[in-house]
Amino acid sequence: MKKTVLTFIVLLGLFGAEITYSQTNQKALVGFWNGEITNGRKERQVELEFSLDKNGELQCHWSIPETGIIKSQLSGVLFNEATGELDLNKKFITGRLSSGTLTATLNAHGFVGNLELKKSVNSVLEPVNQRELMFKNGDVSLSGSLILPEGSGPFPAIIFVHGSGPGVKADWRYAARRLSRLGFACLIYDKRGSGDSQGNWVTSSLEDLAQDVSVAISTLQTLPEIKADEIGLWGHSQGGWVGPLTSSLSGKVAFQVMVSGGGTKPRDTEKFDYLQNLEYGDFDDQVRTDVLTLLNQYFDFLSTGKNRTELVQTIEEAKKKPWYDYINIHRVLVSESNQKNWKWVADYDPLDDISKLKEPILVIFGGEDIIQEEGMPIGRWLKGLKAAGNENYELAIFPKGNHGIRLGNHDSGPIFWQDFVEGYWESAESWLIKNVIANE
Repeated sequence: MKKTVLTFIVLLGLFGAEITYSQTNQKALVGFWNGEITNGRKERQVELEFSLDKNGELQCHWSIPETGIIKSQLSGVLFNEATGELDLNKKFITGRLSSGTLTATLNAHGFVGNLELKKSVNSVLEPVNQRELMFKNGDVSLSGSLILPEGSGPFPAIIFVHGSGPGVKADWRYAARRLSRLGFACLIYDKRGSGDSQGNWVTSSLEDLAQDVSVAISTLQTLPEIKADEIGLWGHSQGGWVGPLTSSLSGKVAFQVMVSGGGTKPRDTEKFDYLQNLEYGDFDDQVRTDVLTLLNQYFDFLSTGKNRTELVQTIEEAKKKPWYDYINIHRVLVSESNQKNWKWVADYDPLDDISKLKEPILVIFGGEDIIQEEGMPIGRWLKGLKAAGNENYELAIFPKGNHGIRLGNHDSGPIFWQDFVEGYWESAESWLIKNVIANE
């Protein structure tokens, strides 16, 4: 939404968008293509899976298992069988099929990787027991996939809760596949307004998002494969606010794992993030003061719904300043009619809900997360959990972790190339075994 997270949001769009294309005879591509992607310093296993959708149109999903990219959809498949030329997502991946080898180049915001793939009979990915699951919050139908462990169950379950912006099932597929091997049934779903789900996250409130998760819990509770009293949440970023609110509204959350989110007020998190953007430019203290004045005017509008016309005028004046491109707040300026759905960004205090949490909870942050003020979120988590009298919690900081608990920062390459911090998944899995599996 802002400069520091722009690459991440753009990449989510690349992976989740629907396909439009023109094509000639495309069956030469249908199937699994496996090999390596390298950027000259590191190699990773990669798989492209081409298939035909229900309309007979070519589509592509890609996987880089080592970095948690599993069957993410690439948009815009163009293939010319006569020349063997391939274009995925408007030059995101371009290449040529020749003599049974697909040679291609990936270009993502300055990152360049070279692919050499051969067609194979089977996928390199382990098969999983998965079925589709639709659930409905009022008039909004949400599309989910339930990934089940081996056996007949019943199983404890985890629902994965998205961060801000759009979100699709593929964002959580790696985590779900991994945790299903521990014995958890895992529900991943397209966030409202994303993928195959109805609605619109832009015109929805935090409570709407929490109610979506609450409905997902109720839906799982009706399934014989699920232990109705052992359904927990795994949230990331904005999910750190959605999770505690869901627990407060529903009273049905058995445990939570919250990563890189919550604790801090959204207003404070957003302000800090905007001001961090200024670090990319050479600006003095007066610029920071001017930016804070603009931000306060923006959040006052979100809180009250008043003085939008004056805010627009201030923004137009600010656009003339050299620092404005680091802020670009007009991109998140909602209409007066939609202000009520964004009011929470200005007014919500997660301590109100954290102080009610009684269930076991694991909270994780990365020490290199540049969109979180150092020490602030985890300190407020601790304050709220102590107020709740909750003694079954664990707070963990991975010093080298970024917002995704991966190595690197927002300038060190796209998310699909960043390794997870060593010990992150193992620590979370150990916590789940101790607090959920061992207590069954």
